[in-house]
Amino acid sequence: MTKLDSRLREALIAARDLSGAADAPHGAGDSTRGRQLPQSTRVRALVAEQLVRMGFDATAIERELAAERAKSHRRLEELKAEAVAQSGVRADSLGRMVDAQRAALGGVIGIGPTTQYLTLDSPVEIWATDGVNLESTTIEPYKSRAQIRLDASESHDWWHGAYLFTTNYDFLHFYFLWENQESESAVVDVNAFLILNGFCSAHSQGGWFFGGKGELTLDPTLDLLQTWTQPISSAPPQIGETWNVLDLVADSTGFDTDDKTNYDVVYRGTLVGYQQEIVPPGQNLIIDVALRLGSFVDNAEVSADFATGEFYVMSPLVSLTIVYPRLVVVESGDTPR
Repeated sequence: MTKLDSRLREALIAARDLSGAADAPHGAGDSTRGRQLPQSTRVRALVAEQLVRMGFDATAIERELAAERAKSHRRLEELKAEAVAQSGVRADSLGRMVDAQRAALGGVIGIGPTTQYLTLDSPVEIWATDGVNLESTTIEPYKSRAQIRLDASESHDWWHGAYLFTTNYDFLHFYFLWENQESESAVVDVNAFLILNGFCSAHSQGGWFFGGKGELTLDPTLDLLQTWTQPISSAPPQIGETWNVLDLVADSTGFDTDDKTNYDVVYRGTLVGYQQEIVPPGQNLIIDVALRLGSFVDNAEVSADFATGEFYVMSPLVSLTIVYPRLVVVESGDTPR
């Protein structure tokens, strides 16, 4: 594990502050989902009033919905238990994938003194934003991982007022560190591996009047934090920094709708990358490999479980291609070669 002096510790603290400020709904290279502002509830209240006068029994319908909701939750727990039972087998399979990637990188040979290939096998720090329940972290060569949970829910009576709904974003961060120890600037290509082994679900509440909606998104992301700028800054965004691996939606919006429950067993590895970052001599580059978890709930609940059994989020390695361009001294009137 990399030893950190006081200067690097200060840089990591500043990086956390920057990541916290940058943990916004979307990066500069991403599209925004926007926000949802329901219209006035006056019309809905008038409809409810008229239906009650006509003898409409909303209580009976809500009672049936509650019974179906309990049945759906029990079935979801059964499906999750099956996924947990398979979590160890899937973890072994994902581990073999990491081993294959590690072996492939070990066979790469540098091209002359100006090009180097390097693998960073451990982060210096693992942390998460407040909305994520960080249950455990492990820093170990090629096996660094975290066990996390995210649960979000919201329930309201639609006739009691208007509500502003937005997608909330939380992050799990793995910080890797690389120092340019040469006397000239380096041009660095970064590729980071993020592995997910877990169970996710979204549930929306139906009803006679305007049901709810729940959405959960998972996006592996990469951010390069430049410690040599004052204040510390992120590298300009590129397309390959973010990759969506899950967009799980349960939608009961509309009139006279049932509950909806959707789930997914998340079991995959994802590569995110950045091309041609320039690192000055003697400077440190913080490589932030993260999982962004987005949650939208309106009379709904969403859950991401990467903690039960052998579920986890793993960032096993970061591979670097480092190029040191040859310095050419050009005399007056000469043509560089």
